[in-house]
Amino acid sequence: YEPYCKACTTKAPKYILTFKTLPSIRFGVEIEILMSQGKKDGFTLKSIAKNLTTMGPETVHYRGYTHETSDTWKIVTDSTIQENQINQDLCFELVSPILCGNKGLQSLRSIMNN
Repeated sequence: YEPYCKACTTKAPKYILTFKTLPSIRFGVEIEILMSQGKKDGFTLKSIAKNLTTMGPETVHYRGYTHETSDTWKIVTDSTIQENQINQDLCFELVSPILCGNKGLQSLRSIMNN
């Protein structure tokens, strides 16, 4: 274990374990997003997926409502996020493909930076 995060070089609290190299564990991520006034600003779920893909390096597809596994990042609708119709909020979930180890963590960092 390392006493600090290699990605951001901050010292980790005593109760958090950091690894020199992330073990080859498989994991997935679901990020719930509410864009306040997103519809009013002209965004659609398809346009967000296209823009994220253009910014790269990750590919993102809009899939509507689905639980199917994908080899790419996907944007899906999610009924657990309540939008405000008056504000024209845009609500969705950004779902990762199956990620693994350091490469998976790099994919997550990449998509979050965009």
